Amino acid sequence: MLRHGLSNTNAKIAQPQFAAFSYLNFSTTSSSSKSSSSSNSSSNSNSSSNSSSSKPPEDDKNLFLDNLGSIFLALVASLIVFIYRSTVSNGRIDKLRTEIEDTSVLDPMEVNEIRFANTDFTADIYNEIVITLYKQFASNTTELNYEEFVPAVMTFLEGNKLKHGLTMQYGHLLDRVVYNLMETKNKQNESGGGFSTVDRSTVDVSSVDYEKPQSLLFFMVLLSLCINSTPAERLDSLHKLLVVDAEANNGNGNGNGGRNGDGDEKKAPLETIKKLVTHLQTTCQLPPEIQVIETGVRYPFVEHKRATGGELVGEALEGLGWKEGDDAKVRTDYGVTLGDFVKMLKSRGICYCGECYSGKNSRK
Repeated sequence: MLRHGLSNTNAKIAQPQFAAFSYLNFSTTSSSSKSSSSSNSSSNSNSSSNSSSSKPPEDDKNLFLDNLGSIFLALVASLIVFIYRSTVSNGRIDKLRTEIEDTSVLDPMEVNEIRFANTDFTADIYNEIVITLYKQFASNTTELNYEEFVPAVMTFLEGNKLKHGLTMQYGHLLDRVVYNLMETKNKQNESGGGFSTVDRSTVDVSSVDYEKPQSLLFFMVLLSLCINSTPAERLDSLHKLLVVDAEANNGNGNGNGGRNGDGDEKKAPLETIKKLVTHLQTTCQLPPEIQVIETGVRYPFVEHKRATGGELVGEALEGLGWKEGDDAKVRTDYGVTLGDFVKMLKSRGICYCGECYSGKNSRK
C-alpha cells in the first residue's frame, strides 16, 4: 500500500514536471517556428526586393507619340479656323468691292466710251486748257462752280475749233459725276464705303446745284476723263496739272507746268498728289479692288474699308519703299518728279486706269 501510494505520489509529482517539460518544449518549438517564419518572411522580402531591383526599368514616355491624336486634332481645328477666317475676310472684301462698284457713277465701259468718242482731245490740248483756265481763274482756284467751268472750257474749244477741230462728246457723263458729287457731298471718298448714292439710271442733270463750289483741280481731273492719249501721256499731263496748281496756289512760278528757268524739272507736292488721287476716286478712274485696304484689325477677322486718297498714296509709297528713310524724304518732302510720279500712280497702291495690271506692274 505504502509502495503503491508512494508510486502514486511520485506519479503525481512527476506529472507536473512532465507538464512543465511539455510546456517548455512547446515554447521552444513555437519560438523556433516563429524565428523560422520571420526568417522566411525576411528572406522572401529580400528575394522580392532583389527581384524588383533586378527587373529592367520601363522605357521613357514619348510625348509626341503619346499625344499624336491630340496634336492631329489641334492641327485640323487650326486649319478649319484658318479657312473660316479667310472665307469670311474674302467675303467682306468682295462685299465692299461690290459696294464701291454699285456706288460708282461711271462704269469702266463708259469711261472708255468718253475717251474714244473724243478722238481729237489729246493730251496737248488738255495741257493748253489747264494753262488757260488757271490764268483765267488765278484769283480763286479753290472755289469754282460748275457753271463757270463749263463755259470756260467751251469757249476755249470754240476758239480753237478751226485750229484743232474740237468738239466735246459725251459731256453728259461729266455732268453725272458732278451730280453724284453734289448729292453725296463727296461721301464716296470717306473710308468705309457703306453709303448710299443716286441711281445712275434716274439722273436728272437739270436738278444739279451747280452753285456748290469745287476746286479747279477737281474740275480739271474730271476733264481728264476725255483725254484720248496713251497712259504715259495722260500721266505727264496730270503731273503738269499738279505743278501748275501748286504754283497758282503759292502765287509763284510761270504757270506752264514745264521746267524752271534754270532747266530743273519741276516737282509736284505730295499733298497735292493726295488731292489728285482723291479726285481720281471721285471720277471713277481707279479700280474698285485697289481702293479696299485693311483697317489694322485682324482678330477675330481681318477688317477692311474703302481707302481715302491719302491712304492710297501711303500704300503706294510703302509698296515702293519710299515711306521711310532719307531716300523717301528726298523723293517726297521736296516734291515728286515726273518719273517718281509715274511710278506712284502705276503702282499696286493706286493703279491709275488699271496700269498696275500691265507689264512689270501686273499682279502675280
